[in-house]
Amino acid sequence: MTDFLTWGTLVAAGASLLAWVKFWIDVGSDRQRIANAEANSTAATAKAEFVAAELAKFQLEAAREFASSTDLAEAERRFASAIEGLAVRFDRMAERLDRVLESFTHIAQQQVKR
Repeated sequence: MTDFLTWGTLVAAGASLLAWVKFWIDVGSDRQRIANAEANSTAATAKAEFVAAELAKFQLEAAREFASSTDLAEAERRFASAIEGLAVRFDRMAERLDRVLESFTHIAQQQVKR
């Protein structure tokens, strides 16, 4: 006990000094890993925003270019009504033509009777 410093105390002091240094080295590496993770998350967020913007552009273009089922159904209804309108017009035209032909035959019959 006469010696103030013994080999055991020197080893314990050295070990605690090494533990202290290792602790701060680990803290520094953790901070670096945190900074790298933040940079990666920032890059990933930017990429996700870019992809979202491109998707929104595509959705607008698709909505503009491609017809929806409602639009197609409405176009079919308009086409069907246009065809029905043509059928009615043809029927009226046929009736008029029948009247013209009847008047020609009536005139022809009157001329034959004379």
